[in-house]
Amino acid sequence: MNFRKIVPPLVSLVLALPLAAAASGNFRDVLDTPARASAYAAKSLLSGVANAGQRVVAVGQRGHIVYSDDGGQTWLQAKVPVSTDLTAVFFASPTHGWAVGHGGVVIVSYAADLYLHLLVPNSKFEIKTRPDCGTGYKKSCVS
Repeated sequence: MNFRKIVPPLVSLVLALPLAAAASGNFRDVLDTPARASAYAAKSLLSGVANAGQRVVAVGQRGHIVYSDDGGQTWLQAKVPVSTDLTAVFFASPTHGWAVGHGGVVIVSYAADLYLHLLVPNSKFEIKTRPDCGTGYKKSCVS
């Protein structure tokens, strides 16, 4: 088999496929796409873990945030507004925490029910807050 004749067209095809997918209009930015619910989220690659009081919270690929209230015996998946990879998580108290990820994403939790807010990258630090707060930075909704 003559690899010199086969390899260049094959490489060209592989390099052109992502361009064709983006041009077709099917591309969805991971910053605009919520994380998908998955029964396997707790078994996927998790890159950060933190304690939020008695709760354990872990973050990982595709925007997965999972949490456990029984020391890791069972896990539930949180609804996350992005599907970009999350790399780290930190909780200052049982109700106030931050998860960070690719694309400059910062997700903030202000409540014990793990209600998540997205600090939107590249938008002059606009914050999407609780539904009762609307959008924009309001000290009463952030403290």
